[in-house]
Amino acid sequence: TLFQTVCSSDRLSLLEFVPGTPVVAVDTPDDERNIGDQEVREATDFIRKLNQFREAADLAIAEDGCFSLAQHLETVNRRVTRLTSASAEWSSPDLMQFLCDRLVPQWTSVRDDMTIQATEAGLSVEAEIPIFERILSPVDFGFHNAIRTPAGPLTFVDFESSGWDDPARLICDFFTHPVGAAPIRHLDEVVRAAGGVLNLDRSHLEGLHTRVELLLPLYRVKWCCRILGELSVAARARRAVTGASDDEARIHALLDRAVEMLERANA
Repeated sequence: TLFQTVCSSDRLSLLEFVPGTPVVAVDTPDDERNIGDQEVREATDFIRKLNQFREAADLAIAEDGCFSLAQHLETVNRRVTRLTSASAEWSSPDLMQFLCDRLVPQWTSVRDDMTIQATEAGLSVEAEIPIFERILSPVDFGFHNAIRTPAGPLTFVDFESSGWDDPARLICDFFTHPVGAAPIRHLDEVVRAAGGVLNLDRSHLEGLHTRVELLLPLYRVKWCCRILGELSVAARARRAVTGASDDEARIHALLDRAVEMLERANA
């Protein structure tokens, strides 16, 4: 595994080899046996250390960064639209049926429910969270990007999309990523840890918790789209270069994962 630092202005890149093993194996993405209390504490401690640099206000907004519920909705909606628009490229009737009968209706329901629940909670869908509630986020953060070093501690990698973001998005991705999602029993603990990083008072901490609860179903839909995005023309072309093929077994394996993710969004 390589840790990379890039200085774009000088076209320089510093790479460091990180010895160790993945915390989560890609072929067993739902295996939580290697994700326990200690691993979650190390993850939240990493975010705390990263946010020691919060005074660096000139850092960029994270890729697909969101500061309002409306922006979260639009980000996920773009993924759903992109996926359905490309569906004509697919040769699998099962995938087409899943999109038409499951994904699009489910997304409509999740979107409408979130808007209603936000209004009932007294939250404005359009209002952006204040600067003091924003967090420095690695973005693609989770145990899928964690290496267990020989000495024991975890090393987190892959920060190319990092920047300022809503902590609710960071938390939702942490608990919904298809590979190595944190066990949901740690949700309250992680929300409190994020609140501690930001020095939120009780009222704002409750607001963060509410946003996370509202957004979790959205982010499960997002990851459903990301899973199926592996079957896009561009993704298939990349796999073809490596000699890999998209046979029916792989298509149905991805579809099964997408179905499971969508069912969680409806839970």
